[in-house]
Amino acid sequence: MQKNAKTVNLSLQVLPLNHPDSYPLIREAIRVIEASGVKHRVQPFSTVMEGPMDVLWPVVEKARKAVEKAGGREVILNIQIHTKASDDVRFEDKTGVLRPLVVIPARYASVRFPGKPLALLGDKPVIQRVWEQVKMAGDDFEVIVATDDERILTEVERFGGCAELTDASHLSGTDRCAEVAARHSKYGVIINVQGDEPFIRPEQVRTVIDLLQMQKFSIATLAKPIYDATHLSNPNVVKVVVGQASQALYFSRHPIPYLRDNTPDTWIDSGRHLQHLGIYGFRRETLLEINQLPESPLETAEKLEQLRWLDHGYRIGVGMTDWSGPGIDTPDDLKEAGEFLGRSADGV
Repeated sequence: MQKNAKTVNLSLQVLPLNHPDSYPLIREAIRVIEASGVKHRVQPFSTVMEGPMDVLWPVVEKARKAVEKAGGREVILNIQIHTKASDDVRFEDKTGVLRPLVVIPARYASVRFPGKPLALLGDKPVIQRVWEQVKMAGDDFEVIVATDDERILTEVERFGGCAELTDASHLSGTDRCAEVAARHSKYGVIINVQGDEPFIRPEQVRTVIDLLQMQKFSIATLAKPIYDATHLSNPNVVKVVVGQASQALYFSRHPIPYLRDNTPDTWIDSGRHLQHLGIYGFRRETLLEINQLPESPLETAEKLEQLRWLDHGYRIGVGMTDWSGPGIDTPDDLKEAGEFLGRSADGV
């Protein structure tokens, strides 16, 4: 989290108050606060801390873990920040839920398809269709298109969206998202929706937001079952293995897991393989951290940036979906997407 030396009052409360374990759970939180040595006062149903945010927030994280360890998985910590400073430090709402920002990276200078975000898909530009799909996911977040080109910015503003110019030298959409996140410190969750996914479904965006707001993971993404044997062997279809706690164990262009007791031509029948989908969510502080990490050997080998994050110890939560619409990488893909749009029964 960005350091902030301004003094704030931060109150911590276990909700719901009528939960049978509320009192012992808040005592667990108070125990952590008392051990930290920060200035605080205990009230009947909450405790209030006072100090700089960069000092208080690690204490909050420890208190949260203590409550979970004590069995408080059915309750939440209500966190309220009271300050006369700018709301740059307020990245949770009054219920303690991290405030989301969806960023749509949209690069004009694509090697395979220059100007792709402005290409017409039906009667609308690709970037407008992505924007509209994202906006249908709810009204509790903002959406910003992060672009390298004035033409995209102008078009987004024309259809009523919000866009910001970012450095043209960025190598990935993640880099572009991190630049926007650095400017908007009032948001606690940053969702990266690719600008060439006009058929992304609102519930998929919602799933990633919810995974992060549960605060079990600092990074979240999606996967879907693989039903097509050609996808299993296609290195452009990234596979992921997911653990029992919904965490990503590994990503690969190779079919994983290896099913030793089955021949490869029957692997598809096992239903054990998952395709990774390229939507990501990050805790804001995590996004800013990983943007500074050096490339890792696994990332270099597979050409998958998410392996850098796993390699450096970050946990990635994986939500499940059954849907994967056609993305657009080339002019031929745009033609196929147009045909898909024409066949679509739901009027996307």
